[in-house]
Amino acid sequence: MLIFQKPEFLETCAEIFKLSFEGSLFVRKKIIASNVCPLVPYGIVPDKFGLYAQITIVTPPRYTVPERFSDWTREERHTNIIHTRSCELHRGAVRNIQKAEKAGITVEPSEDIGAFYPIFRAMFDLQGIPAPATEEQLSQLFAVIRREKTGELLVARTPDGRTVGGQMLLYDDQQGHAWINATDHDYLKVGTNYLVFHAAIQRVREHGLDEFDARMGSVERFDAFAQNFSPERVSYYRLQKISPLFCNNLVRGVFSRNMLR
Repeated sequence: MLIFQKPEFLETCAEIFKLSFEGSLFVRKKIIASNVCPLVPYGIVPDKFGLYAQITIVTPPRYTVPERFSDWTREERHTNIIHTRSCELHRGAVRNIQKAEKAGITVEPSEDIGAFYPIFRAMFDLQGIPAPATEEQLSQLFAVIRREKTGELLVARTPDGRTVGGQMLLYDDQQGHAWINATDHDYLKVGTNYLVFHAAIQRVREHGLDEFDARMGSVERFDAFAQNFSPERVSYYRLQKISPLFCNNLVRGVFSRNMLR
């Protein structure tokens, strides 16, 4: 059972991100729910499926898909789960961590979203896409996480106190989860991202958890980064189904337009 399956938390997420929340399912447009929170319980599907044009479910890792989903489109994906008590650092990770430490970079918990957010936003600016959350939205959601004591923000700082990277972690009763991470582009070359990630693994272990879901298995360059920390590669699934009613209406609409030409 994931902590963030609490309805009151989901209602708060819906309010912060201006989404419609109907009991156990977000009704959203152009929103990737994992950008809101990776622990949103997609797996609870309403009985009245016809009310929704399309439903997408992202399962937890190691999830056995029930027979009832046999007619859904199924896409296997992967995540990297790091065992915090036994992971071994590859040579590249050790080298980059030492490089960051030599540059005087330190990592510590912080509550300063204002210092971290510009780095987070810049990461999306470089890709030419808008950030999935405003600073106000992220601050509000972080306030909820702090109040529930289910996560924390780690930041990397230079010797003069400048924030140059960070990682937001979430905890449930079984795993730690990498949620939001970003590094100042100029400080990637000194291994700041490696140092932050290594610190995150240590923090998860200090919380008494052996598993840290890095959530980096489906994108090649992120997967390559995670491999530096000896992860276990684990499958999960993206299930999708389009309502037959929606398909019929779509077909009728196309047919009607063609008849009017």
